[in-house]
Amino acid sequence: MIFFEFAVSLFDALICVYFISRFNGIALSPKKNKFILPSIAIIFAFSIINDLFLEGFNVVGTIVFLSLYIGYALLTSGKKYIRAILGACIFEIVFVILSSRSP
Repeated sequence: MIFFEFAVSLFDALICVYFISRFNGIALSPKKNKFILPSIAIIFAFSIINDLFLEGFNVVGTIVFLSLYIGYALLTSGKKYIRAILGACIFEIVFVILSSRSP
């Protein structure tokens, strides 16, 4: 079961970096974009910490995830700051909606 959580967390990190990079028109090659691999590692690590210690999807996790997404988007955006923040917010909204559970 824990392997499945790790796999889903890694998949979430990959999807995040892919979406924000494509939204901002950034190359997906690690040679051209030096922030791709560290960003995937940081988002994956926090996702694991969030799953293990914060039990469920809560406000603290959402705020930290949004901060990480905006940080990656701003680092790779060049001078398109509004577009970077918009891309990160759109991804976070979609991520929260897909992760929500109905009672």
